[in-house]
Amino acid sequence: MPSAKIGLPIWPHTEKLEKSLAAAWSVGASYVEVSLDYPWIYGLRNEEAKAFRRAVREWGLEVGIHAPWRDVSLASPIREVWEASLGLLIGPVKRVAEDLEAVYLNLHVSTGEYLDSASVRGVAVQAALKALRIILGEYSPIDVAVTVENTPQKGVGDPSFIGTLLDNAPGANLCLDVAHAYAYYARGGEVSTPDALAHWFDSFKGRVKVLHIHDAKRCGPRCFLEHIPPGTGELDWSWLSQKIRGSGADYLLLEVYRDAEGRRITGGVKEYVERVKGWLESG
Repeated sequence: MPSAKIGLPIWPHTEKLEKSLAAAWSVGASYVEVSLDYPWIYGLRNEEAKAFRRAVREWGLEVGIHAPWRDVSLASPIREVWEASLGLLIGPVKRVAEDLEAVYLNLHVSTGEYLDSASVRGVAVQAALKALRIILGEYSPIDVAVTVENTPQKGVGDPSFIGTLLDNAPGANLCLDVAHAYAYYARGGEVSTPDALAHWFDSFKGRVKVLHIHDAKRCGPRCFLEHIPPGTGELDWSWLSQKIRGSGADYLLLEVYRDAEGRRITGGVKEYVERVKGWLESG
């Protein structure tokens, strides 16, 4: 899997965007994943878009898009909420993806509704499927791959929900967030990394296009601190690195922005980029 691309995340309000892009390239990233949180959902400022285009042209950086997820509910059983959420994805988000020549669009397909009720869950699944199929139809002509990310959220973060979507929406792939998957199961008690993640890798083999890589550690009975550097939490990276190599993923995002104590970090990720490269090259 040496050909997999390693990337770093970029968020709105990034100070000195050009410096951030240059820093990503300098530590060995070959792509960036741009989060279209507000206000970027409505388009980047002219100088910001130019900075991305320069990075693509001069350094060969590719651009992935992480769709907005706060206030967006593509699985909502409430028609008005669902329609508004879908409108954002096939309207302003699509325009940004085209402008930045994005290679993929990553989605949280979720809802805040109570899904323990079978009837509500059934409506949510159908809403999610309909939204995903429409989005695939919109993005396929502009050659943007669509991935669905597992989240730690109950009801929409388990393999059965994601599997239903991917099995019934041809062309969609998985963005497997390893720490989200671990935390989802570990909230119920102690669990090993293989117990939490083996089913994801085995069941979705050949359909994992993007991997989100970060660690997680317990910070309370059902609370986990995520987005910390690999090796600073509870995940077993010896086992996980083998699964990453065999996943067939095209893109590996090092989604780290906190240190092991939860403090925000903005740099110092080179050693972790090198570690991920080592995983890909060994074995």
